[in-house]
Parts: sequence; C-alpha cells; structure tokens
Amino acid sequence: MRCYTEDLVLVRNIINKLTSQNKLIIRLGSDAVDPIYWYMEMQDSGEATHGKLASYCELVKIPGYTHCRVQVLVSSSRVIFRKVDIKNKKIRKSIKAIGFIIEQSIVGNIDDYHIILLECDNDFCYVAAVEHELMKIWLGWLQSAKISTEILMPDVLALPYRAGEWHTANLGNEWLMRSHEMSGFSVQETILEKLYISRFMPVSEEILSPVNDKPTTRHFIPYCDVLRIMSENIGNCNANFLLGKYSYYKSLTKEGHYSFKVLWSLLLLSILICFGYLIDNYKVEEGIAALTSVSENFHRDFSWDNKKVINDTIDFSDYIYRYNRRMLNLDFISQLHNFSHIINDLDVGVNGIYIDNDRQTISFNVSTIRDSVINEKLIKVDEKSLHLNSVVVNNSDGTHNIIFKCCQ
Repeated sequence: MRCYTEDLVLVRNIINKLTSQNKLIIRLGSDAVDPIYWYMEMQDSGEATHGKLASYCELVKIPGYTHCRVQVLVSSSRVIFRKVDIKNKKIRKSIKAIGFIIEQSIVGNIDDYHIILLECDNDFCYVAAVEHELMKIWLGWLQSAKISTEILMPDVLALPYRAGEWHTANLGNEWLMRSHEMSGFSVQETILEKLYISRFMPVSEEILSPVNDKPTTRHFIPYCDVLRIMSENIGNCNANFLLGKYSYYKSLTKEGHYSFKVLWSLLLLSILICFGYLIDNYKVEEGIAALTSVSENFHRDFSWDNKKVINDTIDFSDYIYRYNRRMLNLDFISQLHNFSHIINDLDVGVNGIYIDNDRQTISFNVSTIRDSVINEKLIKVDEKSLHLNSVVVNNSDGTHNIIFKCCQ
C-alpha cells in the first residue's frame, strides 16, 4: 500500500507539472546586436513577466525557461511574403515549383531561400521565404541556450488582423505592420519617418496622431503589451518555418524530453505492478474466505459429532460423497444411470420408470414374486454402497414401485 501511495504522489506531481506549464514567447531580431524580447505567462497564477535582452547571448538569463512551452517569433524585416496565382493543384503542392515562380520577384538566388506555404484558396497561394543563412543563425542562437521550440514564425503574423485594416506595433526602433491575413512587413523607425512625411502609405490613426507637413508625436505601446497581444494571437496562424529541411529541429526538441518520457514509462509500470499486487492479494483473501465458508458449512452439516450413530470404521469418502450429493444437486440422468444398475442386479421385470423433478425421485414399477425379496436385496445393496435411500410400495395390481430418493 505504501508503494501505491508514493506512486500516486509522483503521478500527481508530474500531471501538475504538465498541466501548469508556463508559456514563453521569445522574439528574435535579424542581427546579432538586435535586442531580444520575451514574455512569460504563468498558468497557475495567471500573472505574466517580461523582459528585454541586449543580445542572443543573454537568452540563458530568462528565468525558468527550461520548464516552459516556448514559441519563437522572428523579425519580419528579412522575411518575404508573396501571393502567387496558381491554378494547377500539383504545382501548389510543390515548394520547388512555387520557388521558381516567385524567383523573378526576389533579388538573389531562390536556392538560398527557405520557402513555406502559408495558405491556398481557390485563386491564390500565399508563401513566405527567408534566407537559409538566417534560419541557421536563429536556430544556432536557440541551440546555444538549449531552448526547445516547435514553432518559429514571422512576428507580424502574430499581430491581430481584421479585413480592410492594418495593425501596427512598435518594438524598439522597429515598427511591425500587418497589412493582410497572410502578410505584413517590418520597417525601421527612420525609414517609417520618411515614408510618413512623404505620404507614400496610409497609417492607422490609432497609432499616429493627425498629421500636417511635419511628423507629430506618436503614441507608443509598451513592448510588454505588444508581446501580450502576440501571445494571444499566435495560435490564429499556422505559419511555421520549422518545415522541410528544418523539421529536424522539432524532432531534436522532442528528444530533449526523452529522459522524462522514460521516467514516466517506468512510473506507469510501477503503478501497474502495485495494482497487480493489490489485486492478487484481494483474490487470495477472497479465496481464503470462500474456503473458510465451505469448510464451516461442511463441518456443520457433516461433522461426525452431529451424527446420532457413529461408526468409526466409516471411510471419510462417505462424507465427501454425501457432501457432493447435497451441494452439487446431481441431475436425474446421473441418478437414472446409477439406479438402473441396482435394478438390473435385482433381476426383476421393469414395467415403467417415473421421474418426479419436484420430489427429486425416480420410481421403477416392477413385477416380482414377493416384495420381501426386493427388500432383502435392497438392504444388501445399501449395506455395500451406504448411499441408497429407497422405498418399496405395493400396488393393488400386484406390481411394486421401487422409489429412489437423492440423499439429502
């Protein structure tokens, strides 16, 4: 029982750890000198913590990150979004074919880019592309800090989206803008300033004040609120750069939990063993109780002390026979077989056989010269078998009924 209790405590602790796992959002920049932002949600308390790191070298300073479910956002400043008009379903399924189609709109060799398919509708396919070199840099930063993640997605796709509207947010000197359900872009604040003055693009009035010919003061949203908004919306888009040749990274993160899975399996095995032990003990106790009950009944019903006439020479098998006859309730076929041998030894003519289920009797109607002869022979048979319970009844037509009863 102690083993069982300890295992339950361990199981409860492990389940609590799994169900109360905190969520950590990390936003990586595109350069080694770019600041890194993080936001952690505490599932137990509902509180959140956040921070800003000077560079990727400080990722290990995030408190408790090894026990969090990590989701990584990357800067969209070097991510390319494209909408491609493809009608052929086979081409839609081929990333290579899509790469050749968008190559003319990209400066550089398409082979240097990692391309993922975001979504396809009846008319268009939406894709995102990022340089392989940048992918290796991002994954290298995470691996150096031993951070596991199954999601690596562009940060702009974690911003809220409503059709016909733009959503903008500020992280340091970088502005993130989501202009479409499957696209967006990131721009430095200095460039945005020039675009704003030049009126080359519309800007949300919620973020920027009404304009004149000169830039006005903007209303900045704290980076912790930006990350909170991203955390709430990250599940609304299935974009993930950890596909294709980079899907191996997801398998590596799963291997990081191998030891825990082994311990979990061993724990389950120990629980099963403890349950089996308890069940076996219960069955043994049940068997002992059943044997005790049978023994008590046997002693009460067939104990020699309860017999009026005791014959010390009587074999114990006689008591076993009587017990079996009483407890097993032998059927009439077995009785008929046994009694037929007795009738055959009496050497009498059998006129009929009558079976009474209610009275548990079998009656043989026989013809013989004298009933005294039948009684004499039955007494001899009874002395040999010790089990016979019979009655002879004389009939008016000169026949006799030999009635056998099951011993009770």
